[in-house]
Amino acid sequence: MALWIAGEIGKEQDKFLVQAGSGLTEAPEVAKWMGQKRISLADNQIEELTGSPNCPNLLTLFLAENNLKMISDSFFQFMPSLRVLDLSNNSITELPRGISNLVSLQYLNLAQTDIKELPIELKNLDKLKCLGLTSMYQLSSIPEQLISSLSMLQVIDMFNCGICDGDEALVEELESLKYLHDLGVTITSASAFKRLLSSDKLRSCISGVCLENFNGSSSLNLTSLTNVKRLCGLSISNCGSLEDLEIDWAWEGKETTESSYLNSKVSSHNSFHSLALLKVKGCLRLKDLTWLVFAPNLKGLAITSCDQMQEVIGTRKCDESAENGENLDGCPLLKKLPLNDNSAKGHRIVISGQTEWWNELEWEDEATENAFLPCFVPIEE
Repeated sequence: MALWIAGEIGKEQDKFLVQAGSGLTEAPEVAKWMGQKRISLADNQIEELTGSPNCPNLLTLFLAENNLKMISDSFFQFMPSLRVLDLSNNSITELPRGISNLVSLQYLNLAQTDIKELPIELKNLDKLKCLGLTSMYQLSSIPEQLISSLSMLQVIDMFNCGICDGDEALVEELESLKYLHDLGVTITSASAFKRLLSSDKLRSCISGVCLENFNGSSSLNLTSLTNVKRLCGLSISNCGSLEDLEIDWAWEGKETTESSYLNSKVSSHNSFHSLALLKVKGCLRLKDLTWLVFAPNLKGLAITSCDQMQEVIGTRKCDESAENGENLDGCPLLKKLPLNDNSAKGHRIVISGQTEWWNELEWEDEATENAFLPCFVPIEE
């Protein structure tokens, strides 16, 4: 089917080497790479890539979802035409310096690898348009001026990519990218967060933001994020001192915060209309997420290891409720969910948790409790 869609027939089919999901523990011998245009070895158990395959016509190489731990420096030496390289979901801790030979590369996916530092040799990939660094939890360093040197970048996803030194400098480099139109980013300081959202250009590009390890302040104002029109994913994690997430609200000419927001409708110009996914993890002092009344299109909510969480939508702050799916874990004080008997209608909601926690939930009425009984999936301790 893939060959048919690609329009490759007859002899052209011989230029495809596809052995995805074949249980390989070693890559095919170098001789089989000769003359190939597209190669897929994804979803195997390959641990090493050695040798120097001579592939002058190779355009795409898919190596995702293997057990790759090592790629020799000479492996990419003779792939001058390669445009697409997917190394995602592997165990490699570093990239070979020989990656600098991929001068035609336009797409590079390193998501969910164990790489600790991006090599300065990536500067040679001056035709790169898309760079995927999602969920690279071990990434701790990006060389200065590396990102800004990739001047053709259109898409860069650094959502959940670990802790990078020099947040503010990185934001400045991102702003210099002329063609950037889609950005996922991880921010680890309030000053860098402010710098990011002060840029009109970057605000128009942002699709995902991960706020991580914010400490030293008990509150964080999210109002500036309401101007990020394309924001669909937000993650807030390991902010141990954070007690309150706030949003300013303009109502009848007066500035207030969401904590005093009562009986009013969500404004079309001051809310998170595109936000579809929120993850909150390790925020030990947070008690509620009442600001979510400003996210009417939320589809997924994951709350993990938030020991003091008592309510999702605080009834004392707001009498409106959200009608979205919940995923809750490690929140023993959470007693109320922002749901009523109408919330279950037309929504695919799954609520998972310990049976003891479920039995102690406080419901608006018996009809609501009965409506959500089929939605509960118990988790074994």
